[in-house]
Amino acid sequence: MEREGPAASKETPYFPDNERRVTDLNGQILLTPDTNPGMDRLWCRHLARAYQRAAEDDDNGKFDFSRFAMVGEPHYDNFVDRAWRDNYLPPFEENLGLAPAMQRTVIDGDRFGVFLGEAFKELASTGKNHATAILVTANFSETAVADERYTGHALSVSMRIKQDGESRDVYVARVYDPNRTLTHKRVRVTDLQLLERLTFHDFLDTDVDYGRPSVLTVVSPSLSLEHDPALTRTGDATLKGRLHLAMQANMPWEVRAVARQLRNPATRANLSDEERIALLAGKDTSGATALGAAMLWGYVDAMAMYGLTLRESDLKPEAQAELLAAKDAEGVPALQLAVQNGHEDTVSEYGKLVFCSGLDPEMQAGLLAARRSADGLPAMALALLPSQRANDIPSLGAIPLHLYGAMVLRSGLPVDMQAELLAGKSPEGVPALQLAVLLGHQAEVLAYGELVRGSGLPLATQAELLEAKRPNGIPTMEFVLLPPPGAEALSNLEDSLRAYGTMILQSGLPVETQIDLLTSRKRPELQGVPTFYLAMAGQKDGKLVACFASMVLRSELPEDAKVMLLAASVPKYGLPALWRAVDLGNGATACQFAREVLQSELAVSAKVELLAGKDATGTPALAVAMAKGARGTASFLVRQILCSDLPDAMKVELLAGKNAKGVTALEGAVKADRLGVVKACRNIIRRSELPPAMQAELLAGI
Repeated sequence: MEREGPAASKETPYFPDNERRVTDLNGQILLTPDTNPGMDRLWCRHLARAYQRAAEDDDNGKFDFSRFAMVGEPHYDNFVDRAWRDNYLPPFEENLGLAPAMQRTVIDGDRFGVFLGEAFKELASTGKNHATAILVTANFSETAVADERYTGHALSVSMRIKQDGESRDVYVARVYDPNRTLTHKRVRVTDLQLLERLTFHDFLDTDVDYGRPSVLTVVSPSLSLEHDPALTRTGDATLKGRLHLAMQANMPWEVRAVARQLRNPATRANLSDEERIALLAGKDTSGATALGAAMLWGYVDAMAMYGLTLRESDLKPEAQAELLAAKDAEGVPALQLAVQNGHEDTVSEYGKLVFCSGLDPEMQAGLLAARRSADGLPAMALALLPSQRANDIPSLGAIPLHLYGAMVLRSGLPVDMQAELLAGKSPEGVPALQLAVLLGHQAEVLAYGELVRGSGLPLATQAELLEAKRPNGIPTMEFVLLPPPGAEALSNLEDSLRAYGTMILQSGLPVETQIDLLTSRKRPELQGVPTFYLAMAGQKDGKLVACFASMVLRSELPEDAKVMLLAASVPKYGLPALWRAVDLGNGATACQFAREVLQSELAVSAKVELLAGKDATGTPALAVAMAKGARGTASFLVRQILCSDLPDAMKVELLAGKNAKGVTALEGAVKADRLGVVKACRNIIRRSELPPAMQAELLAGI
């Protein structure tokens, strides 16, 4: 072991370099934008981890502070020794680099000196000369501290055994606080009993107020941490902090130890139910709960032990449900955050926690809904609506949706409750799917369809979920195909309609059910009038009509179903949608519809049926356009028919546009004195490639 010169009185922790003591680079070393999403600088956990790793790798457990040298402003790119930086100070750290191979425990701050003594005894017994550990504190103070932002802190400790000039063992401990970036606080003793009087507070700078940390997590790659836990505990006063840190660092055995202590009659006698609830919540001053801390990092073993602790607590069901919700200071349940962040193991384990909780189904459903307090949106809504998530939540596509859906479908809850959870309704009762369609989240809409299709739920329940009705009975298809006033502010309605319609057409539901969803024909208020009919009658530009028609025509529906959907006839009067659009002067809509039909792969007879658009009296849509003098509409329809790939005979049949009395469309226009329409259409026909005899037949008497 290395020898030290004559010893000074260093048995009280001290800073060996007061000049460097004032330097604080915690939170000051900036990162290049997008280096680490959600983080723009290095924090205490990065610096503490760098100190610990470098000291661990040094043969004598020392740390060279010159490694932190930078040229210019504090910035990650300005480190002098970039090789060291890349190795020991990466900008990506997962919870202090906690790995399964690293041992961990929780100790009380007032017993920190005892811990150091036990650690040195272990080193001596194994023949090692140094060891390191990361220290994590949390602020559970009920009173404000100097820095109100302080909720927790990461530090490091390096321990070393050497010999003085008289061959005596010398025990040196250095505690590194990133808030004093270029130095550490050191203690040197030859008698380990002198360490027992020291507390963790003795190793902190008195000029910085941390709220006197009562408990610490110790994480070490080189110590077994198998000392008697009783040596580093002071009693019941720190149970709340112990529980939080045990959950934060995945120590289910420590959670169990807290549970045993809570069952101790002496402990129970001193705690009211309210105090027990506060203790089991384990909130730090930021409002983060113990369960929330474990869920943040995906520590499922700690989560499971916490669930067992609650079940054994004999607290009222309402209190247990509140603790399982684990809402943060903003009222966001931990499950909702886990879903949005795509934490599969966490979401799955949480479902098990709730299933095994013993709570009644209504309470379980409430926990799985995981509604945030601010606006009442549930976890399913946030999974479907990325635009409603916080800015620091990553975009993970359909992953949150499938994670949440799988958890609900494994929940064991009654089918109606599962359906309600998957609907993800807002407090106003609007299903999340409808909001996703209206807000243009097409990828999520299609993913929702996949989730429902593979759910195994009854077909009627699947149809109900896909229909996604508002409380007033308006389903999603009606809302998007017939957007209300002001909906022009919603972008990409056509893409949204296409995604939603495609989802229905790929649902695997019976054809009749798909037609029901696409037409809203069973809604009592519409009295059987198809939604597409209303769209044809009410839209002027025809963009949504064309989108709907294109989607249906390209689907795998049987041809008769396609014709029925696009004819969209009113049951009572037999009035087709195309006829109504022409009658109301919606020429652009009628023309868009005609183009889609003519360009489709429908059979010729189906195309003729749709484009004829005859009412109950046998009057075709083209005859109505000509009779009303709709020159642009009539001309466009005539031109489109003539340019189509229909057989000439079918073209003539459509262009003749005879009513039940045998009167042609052009004859009707002449009788109505619509000479401008007659002239325009006649010229188009004469310039067409129809055989002269067919032209003559169409223009006879005109």
